[in-house]
Amino acid sequence: MYMNSVPEPFLFNPLKHHAGYISGFIKEIIACHEHGPEKLMGELVLIGKSQTDLYTGEERLSGITRQVREFLESGRLLEENRYMAWLGPERAYRRMSLSDGSEWILLPGKTPGRWVHIHPARYSPFSLRVRAETLKTAIAVIYHCKKYGLDHFDPEVVNQVRTDLLKQSPMKALSPHKGTGKIIGIIAGAASE
Repeated sequence: MYMNSVPEPFLFNPLKHHAGYISGFIKEIIACHEHGPEKLMGELVLIGKSQTDLYTGEERLSGITRQVREFLESGRLLEENRYMAWLGPERAYRRMSLSDGSEWILLPGKTPGRWVHIHPARYSPFSLRVRAETLKTAIAVIYHCKKYGLDHFDPEVVNQVRTDLLKQSPMKALSPHKGTGKIIGIIAGAASE
């Protein structure tokens, strides 16, 4: 679903790296009546199991890829062999900044036609380090609450979603200022992509 939003040659998973995209994704899943929790859960698998960096700024996905493309074009790197040579023999990574001050990592992509892998830099402006389980919980809770008109900061609702949908253990506490509560607030308040 998300790859339709990302132009080639970019490899970018906005469902795990872009708060605004996630907000719009949730609305899209709710609006499309043929999709339900099963579709949501299928997409959440793509987030993985480790930590991720979530971009919380206002730049849209199209603006991010446009700026990365312009950066690569200005360095004459918008050709796979040149790009890979620029990354170096170990095919490490490079860092670049966008106009909003956010920093992004450029890596080699491993999918045919998508050889520029991008994601937010760790601890950069407008970026938060988030556990995959926390991000999945936030997405599932917001989906459930928007669909059924519930309060996404209600600990009982959050724990129902965690146990029933995500098969995770319940949380002992929920604060809107840290952890899962903070991520719920960020995504729920993000402008849709």
